[in-house]
Amino acid sequence: MRRKDSMMEDLFDILTMAPVWVGPTLAALSFPILRYLIPYVLSGKDADPMAVGYSLIATFVRMLGLFVPAMILLAWAGAEFKKWVNRRRFDMTNSIEDIRRMSWREFELLVAEAFRRRGFEVEDVNSPSGDGGIDLVLHSSGERTLVQCKQWKARSVGVKVVRELYGVMNDRGASRGIIACCGHYTNEASDFAERNGITLITGRDLERLISEVKSSQPSQPDRQTEAVPVAVTPSTAHTDAAPLCPVCGRQMILKTARKGRTPGSQFWGCPQFPKCRGMRPTTAD
Repeated sequence: MRRKDSMMEDLFDILTMAPVWVGPTLAALSFPILRYLIPYVLSGKDADPMAVGYSLIATFVRMLGLFVPAMILLAWAGAEFKKWVNRRRFDMTNSIEDIRRMSWREFELLVAEAFRRRGFEVEDVNSPSGDGGIDLVLHSSGERTLVQCKQWKARSVGVKVVRELYGVMNDRGASRGIIACCGHYTNEASDFAERNGITLITGRDLERLISEVKSSQPSQPDRQTEAVPVAVTPSTAHTDAAPLCPVCGRQMILKTARKGRTPGSQFWGCPQFPKCRGMRPTTAD
């Protein structure tokens, strides 16, 4: 994997997360500002000793008035095509066998689309493995969740991977972590994840999540839905106000930690545990 190293790539990534109208709107606004407004302001400085310099700057800005909108529209077209491909891949995935046939990159994009349809704003990090191997960052209500995707077909994910993610979470100040794989995890990895607030998604979990997302809402790529609230008052544990599991979408229940960093503390847990290990903190956290 590689780092993003150009303004065009940064613009592409922003538009990939934005609704469809953002790209054309930015292009439409940048054209009159660069082509007319800024040159007009600079032309009012004809009496200034630096008038020649201002004239050269105005000429350059006018050129940008053509180049910048074109660059925005090009990045927007690429971003919309990428979103269309991701939606189509997601809609055509129906079984664990479909998931296991994917390349590592297709697997990452499938996970990203699943969380995007759950209402999260998804940032495609594509960081090198030396930087903790983080593939996605989920944003919701001011909370950041780091996601690592492991397209390992031949072996289970071990505790080393989970420990590395936990270290990156601490370094970056992330509140949560998720690992998604197309297989399973070792018992040691599951125990460490449970103690440290990391959600592990197996291939079967992902298959179930995709199925439930499809059945719960149609594909509306440009509708900005708000992700499920993370902070809910503990007294609402068994009411309709209880949050939904970020992994499988089921209504969560209030649980008490028996071990880990804060034994005795309460958190929202998935009723399908241990099949689903989705968790959310309470306001008391």
